[in-house]
Amino acid sequence: MGPLVHEPLPVVVKAAETAEGRARLYQDSRSVERAADNLRAGTLSRLARHFNLGVGSTADDVMDAAARKLGRPHPELRHTLLDFRPQSEQQLVQWAQEIERIEQEAMTG
Repeated sequence: MGPLVHEPLPVVVKAAETAEGRARLYQDSRSVERAADNLRAGTLSRLARHFNLGVGSTADDVMDAAARKLGRPHPELRHTLLDFRPQSEQQLVQWAQEIERIEQEAMTG
């Protein structure tokens, strides 16, 4: 076996297909924690970008901006977006729906 060789292939994979494939892997492995971490990171990243917080922003910066925009207490948002850890697939789905509602409300409200 020789060294690895990079070979460009004429294939483009859509982001949605990649995300769906990862989701299936997490589901098959029952990796609720890993899936939650990815959902959390994506939500925080999109909110930070929406609020123009910059690359050096922290999760608390995002919470502050979202709390101001939504008129909700910072601790409440922090619990939902950062501190809550789903323990089952059912909790993961319910939590994912809640963080999606928060994100949509923050971006449209």
